Amino acid sequence: DMITLNDLVLSGIDFSNTYFKVREKAVEFNMTLSYLDFKGIGNELYPFNGIFDGNGANFNLNIEVNNDHVGLFNYTGFESQIMNLSVSGKIKGQNHVGSVIGYNNGLVQNIYAKSEVYGINNIGGLIGFNNGELNLGYAISTVIGSENVGGISGLNEAQIYNVYSNSKVYGDLNL
Repeated sequence: DMITLNDLVLSGIDFSNTYFKVREKAVEFNMTLSYLDFKGIGNELYPFNGIFDGNGANFNLNIEVNNDHVGLFNYTGFESQIMNLSVSGKIKGQNHVGSVIGYNNGLVQNIYAKSEVYGINNIGGLIGFNNGELNLGYAISTVIGSENVGGISGLNEAQIYNVYSNSKVYGDLNL
C-alpha cells in the first residue's frame, strides 16, 4: 500500500483532504524487503498533501539513495498531516534527510524514531528540513551529516513543540 500510495502521489495526485489510517492492530511494516524497493513517498514536484495516521505502527526502513528529500515521506506539502507512527532502520540520502520526513511543510505530531540517518546537509533524526509544525515526538537515533545536523531536525524554520532527542549527532565530517 505504501508503494501504491507513492506511485499515485508521483502521478500527480496530492491527496489534499484525504485521510489514510493504518489498520487496527498493525504493529510493524517491514519496508526493507528488497522486492518492495521502497524509497519514500512524494518529491518536490509532487508532495504528499494528505492526512496519514500511522495508528501507532512502526515503519522499518532501509533507504540508501543519492537523492535529496529522503525519509518515510520524502516531501510533504502545506496541507499534509503525518501522525501517530514511528520509524526505525537506516535512511541515507544527500540533502534534507530525516527518518520520518525529508522536507516538511505540514503538520507532524506524535511521532518517534529509533534509526540511523545519514546525509550531507539538513539531516535530522525526525525531519531533515522543517518548514511546518512538529508537536510531540522524540528521536533516539544516530544522525551523521556535514552541515545543519540535529537530533530532531537538521534545519528548522518553523515551529517545534514538546519534542526531545537522545541521539548521537555528528556534523562537519567532510562527507
